Amino acid sequence: MIIDITKELFVLIFILGLLLSCFLKKRLQLQTRYWVILSFLVYVICLAKITLFPVYFFSDEDLRQMKEGVDSYFAFYQLIPLASIRNYLHEGALVQLIGNFLLLSPLSVYTEIFTRRKWKTGKKIALLAFVSVMIEALQLLLNVVSGFPARTADIDDFFLNTSGAVLTLVILVLFRKMLRNHKHFKESLDSLFYD
Repeated sequence: MIIDITKELFVLIFILGLLLSCFLKKRLQLQTRYWVILSFLVYVICLAKITLFPVYFFSDEDLRQMKEGVDSYFAFYQLIPLASIRNYLHEGALVQLIGNFLLLSPLSVYTEIFTRRKWKTGKKIALLAFVSVMIEALQLLLNVVSGFPARTADIDDFFLNTSGAVLTLVILVLFRKMLRNHKHFKESLDSLFYD
């Protein structure tokens, strides 16, 4: 059995989110933030699709047959620092490397928007690192439960995800400081991030 987020399910989840956000918009009288919340919903669905799905469930017999003749069965986890990064570079898999680096970058932007300057940078970084750890933990859990390693829980993915998110957060802070002298841009940015 395979559980996946298909196009149809994606559309259904999106429509339900759209209806919920329309209800919240009327109830909370949201304006710009309405579109931010809607885009956040799409990002979360895409993040789940990229990191957790599809999930494979096979019978014990099918798993036994898949493992036959395979010297080293696929890994459920990889805990050697930099091993995957070296592998990506050696095999020319830059898309995988860059994708992992950028995966949580949008979450940095949403964190900045939703916390409205109420959180210190350290707390934001802790949240981003926690999300990265949870993604890897869920991948490992799904591997163990299904008996099939569809995704490898990888320490390098954690490093790449977190460092990309932190870099995005630093860029946002620097960008905001640069715009202090440009009142019109600063007001526009503040209205998006801190209304």
